[in-house]
Amino acid sequence: MFSATVQRKDNTLEDRITSSVFDTLLLLPDESFWEILRSSCYCGEKMDVATGGLLSYEFWPRWDAQNTQNQSHVEPDLFIEFENFNVIVEAKMKNAPQNRTQWETEIKAYRNEYAENKKPIYLIALDGIMDSEENENIEFDSYGEVYVFKSRWRNILDVCACYLKKEQDISANNHKKRLLNMVVSYLHFYGILKFIWLSEIADRNFCGINYDNNVMLIKKIGCNMGSNRTAFLQGGILCSTVIDYNANVNIVRKIGG
Repeated sequence: MFSATVQRKDNTLEDRITSSVFDTLLLLPDESFWEILRSSCYCGEKMDVATGGLLSYEFWPRWDAQNTQNQSHVEPDLFIEFENFNVIVEAKMKNAPQNRTQWETEIKAYRNEYAENKKPIYLIALDGIMDSEENENIEFDSYGEVYVFKSRWRNILDVCACYLKKEQDISANNHKKRLLNMVVSYLHFYGILKFIWLSEIADRNFCGINYDNNVMLIKKIGCNMGSNRTAFLQGGILCSTVIDYNANVNIVRKIGG
């Protein structure tokens, strides 16, 4: 949460989680950082893959508000400049909806600051998605289209968890795994959890949770939770079902062989 603290933006949950997660992700190699962010976006396959390298980034830049309805300045949450394109991140928590007018305001302010920059520009609307998850286009006369892609904090958690699972046996990437584990820990701290249905547990050691431990956890927690909904939390992963814990035990045993 370094950036939020330095800029005295640590009074809101939205700014704290933005700083905690992105301060850490930005320590990854450039292509790894972008791959995680791009993969977390709905329709992210439509975004450029090659960044050309990260040139700069700025949390909460204060852009010229000319031609907008803002009185003093416009302040997106994060601006990232790559060699091949630029990215604006507008982050919300799930109870604070994204706003198309705010996107348009930020893009106008970006044009005020970077009028000569003709690189493609993406706006990532992070969480606060109340309608379609499809990407959107915003047209600005001679500037052409700006592409708005949507994501969620939970998506970033899912992508990080998948990367950790894929690389758990690659010792050469210990630094990368440490950073990803930090991101996962931050997201858990701020209440972002990964939901996994029991039917997904097709591996005896799913995401690092041993099958025998799954059975013991269900037995231990299920006896206190009744038959309506059983949930357990192990290794930062929340597993939930709508069947009673005895059935859970039998299913896990069956899957585990």
